[in-house]
Amino acid sequence: MGRSNTIDLFRFIGTLSVLILHTDFGKLPTFIVDDLRLLSRWAVPFFFMVSGFFLSKHIQERISLNSNIVERLMRLLTILIISSLFFTPIALYLNHYPFQVSNLITGTYFHLWFIGSLIWSTVVIWYVYYLNKEAFLPLLSGILLATAVFANSYDLLFSIDIDYYFFMFLSSLPFIFIGILFREKRFYLQKTSVLITLLVFGIAIQKTEAIFFESFFRKPQYEQQLLLGTIIISLAIFGLSISHLTKENIISKLGRDHSLFIYLFHPIFYLLIDFIYRLLPFQFVYELKMFNPIYCLLLTLLASAIIKINFPTFFNLLNGEIK
Repeated sequence: MGRSNTIDLFRFIGTLSVLILHTDFGKLPTFIVDDLRLLSRWAVPFFFMVSGFFLSKHIQERISLNSNIVERLMRLLTILIISSLFFTPIALYLNHYPFQVSNLITGTYFHLWFIGSLIWSTVVIWYVYYLNKEAFLPLLSGILLATAVFANSYDLLFSIDIDYYFFMFLSSLPFIFIGILFREKRFYLQKTSVLITLLVFGIAIQKTEAIFFESFFRKPQYEQQLLLGTIIISLAIFGLSISHLTKENIISKLGRDHSLFIYLFHPIFYLLIDFIYRLLPFQFVYELKMFNPIYCLLLTLLASAIIKINFPTFFNLLNGEIK
């Protein structure tokens, strides 16, 4: 499988989900905001699984594995370096993202950890396959995924506090492995009804978990990033994306051409939106904030389209194309 219109369609929806996670909704009721954020948590695991799904093709072609992995890593490194350089002056101006050695891996802005995590997992998976020790990947993936879920909220059951963000960074590996497994073993669920049932079940489990940890441990629902239900939801949506064929459409085109740009640069447009808010009468701001993801999506799409049309070489560079 090369490009997939269905995967590209869900990529676009996933990108909108990321925008929902990274903004303030003003006067929108808290219970609605909590539900929006919870329902958006599937996006990052989904993106990791898609990455693994396409990485699997290179793994299966063992003769060209090394060259393909190097090309993939070079693309990811280019994206991380370009975006980090772009965000460095913004981080310095805002003065609330301290620079550390870890920024070389996680980037200079909060959302760029995703690219660094992809790089780390790709290197580890390549090394495991290079040594012909891929039999250890299920165990390693299971441990990392279980630890990430435990560190997110379940550690509260034992009155301990584990650094979730470290395991969040490592969680890309199990999700990428799931993507690889789906392609290698051809775990395709063709029945939409089964996948929809799994999706609804995952939503119910995730909401139950979120309410439980908020009620008994006072952990706000919007802070709960990776629950058991989240994994189920992401698996169901990933299953839908790889099991069904979709004709090319406007949403799939937007996902194919602009989802990465939107993910990488949406914080800039949220800063722009906040600047515009400061110029408006105070009483109108909180009503307008309810639609922040829509404003940001439109602005980033417009910027991405303008750059793609007028500066194609620069646009390709932003997407990691260095040739």
